[in-house]
Amino acid sequence: LVVEQKNTFGQSASGGIDLSALATPLGGLLSTAKQIPAFFAAVLISIIACFFLTCDYDNFTRMIKSAVSESHEASLVKTKKLFGDILGKMVKSYATIILITFCEVAIGLNVLKFIGVYDGGYIIAISIVTAFVDIFPVLGTGTVMVPWAIISFFSGNFGLGIGLLVLYATVTVIRQILEPKLVSMNVGMHPVITLMGMYLGVQLFGVMGIFTLPITFFLVKALNDEGIIHLWGRSKAKIS
Repeated sequence: LVVEQKNTFGQSASGGIDLSALATPLGGLLSTAKQIPAFFAAVLISIIACFFLTCDYDNFTRMIKSAVSESHEASLVKTKKLFGDILGKMVKSYATIILITFCEVAIGLNVLKFIGVYDGGYIIAISIVTAFVDIFPVLGTGTVMVPWAIISFFSGNFGLGIGLLVLYATVTVIRQILEPKLVSMNVGMHPVITLMGMYLGVQLFGVMGIFTLPITFFLVKALNDEGIIHLWGRSKAKIS
């Protein structure tokens, strides 16, 4: 039996290049890429539905109000207001996350440039694109950082490749820590419940569930606090 020995960079003794080390990250990237069409299809359908609903909003609300009693109509109006407030707070939370990611990427690329492993430009533009891409669960920072790091490795710039992977890991860890806390702080729910909603949402409904299920949790809590529904004891702040 002939056993091939691999050197530090994954090159076998026979002269071939072993790419097995890239199998796991590339497999994850391909798996993520397969979900992108379904994600954008859901976004497109939501936009179209919102467009038609907006165009015929008055008739739609009139139809809903005519189908319920006056007491239920008041509850619906209050529910609509609560839902709008929750969406506003969610937008505020994720806008903060985008700003934090932008600062992290900009600082990271400037550090890489300072130590001499990155000699390119467009740091602000790259940071803006990465920050907005990171907000989508299907895409994330890895959509920009991982392919860039792989290209850097193949082109022989190992310092930049390692730096980009470190930056990617840092942004990802900080995002996972801050997201539940920021969202829960703005909507008044415990971070554990927020994190549980995000996890269950992804498991049950895919990438859109990371937004829809937590919003549902927040809305149910707000409705219960306002006394519109009665699932558990109302908070002391609302009772007083």
